Amino acid sequence: MPVRPFRFALIFAVALGQPCVAWGQTSPQEEIERSLRVRGAAERALTIRLEVPRGSPAPVPAGEVRRAVTLPTPGTEILERRPPPELPPAPAVVSPGASAVTAADLLQDSQRRRQSALQAENARLPIDDPARQQSTQIQGLTFEREMRAQDLGSAIMRSSERAVGR
Repeated sequence: MPVRPFRFALIFAVALGQPCVAWGQTSPQEEIERSLRVRGAAERALTIRLEVPRGSPAPVPAGEVRRAVTLPTPGTEILERRPPPELPPAPAVVSPGASAVTAADLLQDSQRRRQSALQAENARLPIDDPARQQSTQIQGLTFEREMRAQDLGSAIMRSSERAVGR
């Protein structure tokens, strides 16, 4: 039974002049081969055009030859050689002067920091505690010794400057 309707459809399609769908299609492989043939023909035509020798251009009479003028275009200025820019004058050499911070300032700052640290440490001890009194006395004596040492160092420096200056 199924064969009869297929034959009828085939005969009907041929009678109307329309090819059967299965007969008009090409396979993907055939399309690839056709595309490769077309590409090969285009490559051969290009190769032939490139291999054709060209003749030399016709000579131009001397009266028709014009000189070329190069117009500067934006960005070409970086290619021009320019003299190096003038450098600013070298700064004057400043000899080291007296330091703004003196040894006395440094000593006083150090003593202040140590004294505040000792006060913070002693704050947890009672006022009449012998350990607190002893540490405060030791710090006072240490500060006195440091001040005397600094005064002695300053006196030595002054006397040596006077000796060298003579």
